[in-house]
Amino acid sequence: MLATTDYSPYLNDRVTIAEVIDTRTARLSRALSWTHFGQIAQGVDMRGEVGLLSRSITVIGAPDGLAQGKSTGAIITFAAGDNLRVAVEGVSVVNGGQNEIGKYPFHFHLDGVMPDGTYLRDCAVVDSNFRCVTIHGTHNVLVQGNVAYNSIGHCFFIEDSVEQNNTFSYNLAILTKVKTYAPRLGSDELALSSFWITNTYNNFEGNVAVGCENTGYWIQARQYVTGPSWSSGQWRNYRPVYQPLKSFKNNVAHSCMHGLQADGHGGDPFDSPPVINVA
Repeated sequence: MLATTDYSPYLNDRVTIAEVIDTRTARLSRALSWTHFGQIAQGVDMRGEVGLLSRSITVIGAPDGLAQGKSTGAIITFAAGDNLRVAVEGVSVVNGGQNEIGKYPFHFHLDGVMPDGTYLRDCAVVDSNFRCVTIHGTHNVLVQGNVAYNSIGHCFFIEDSVEQNNTFSYNLAILTKVKTYAPRLGSDELALSSFWITNTYNNFEGNVAVGCENTGYWIQARQYVTGPSWSSGQWRNYRPVYQPLKSFKNNVAHSCMHGLQADGHGGDPFDSPPVINVA
């Protein structure tokens, strides 16, 4: 996948490598449809990103996807709870995600504090019906070096705003599209982002958001937590808006409507003041 280097988010080229000629040269399956800029201009690295979509293990959803009201996208959910390490590498999910809250291609679901060495690394999400990687009620996960292309709704997604000490590093999101059909959070349509950040006490380093129909990185620090974290009562005194921004550096956004936004609403009913507490 050669990402757009245009103002338009849609000028991406999805091609197959037909032959590897040497360490610097490959022959593609077809000519490129679009021009992709490949230079460092006035000290700014403006070379277009290249994402590898295939992996050694591929999980494929049924081909009808969301057609005729069906919801058949592939989902992988980790819901093991505390102290069980999850280590996933080299897996692609094609036609993943379902038209249902909680049904995402990769989903860490209410796992609590994960042990060191928990990661989702070097994986791919291709043609997702709903989101890409969701961290929900889970802490201490490394999400690194993953590629997502052509997804609907928030792509890399922090859900209830209690999630802490997770690291998102060197991930690439290409073409994140607005979700206009239910179910969705209001923000999936009104405040869509490639990286939806509801708790700032996490690390975001070296990520790239290309071609989001709204915003590459949206920091939405809430006054209160949401979802099961709220209804369980455990986190009702927790105030995400007062958490420091742990690390946010060397992240890139281009060909998006907006690169970075930081506020306290984003179409979500759990509003908070537009304040980001940086430490």
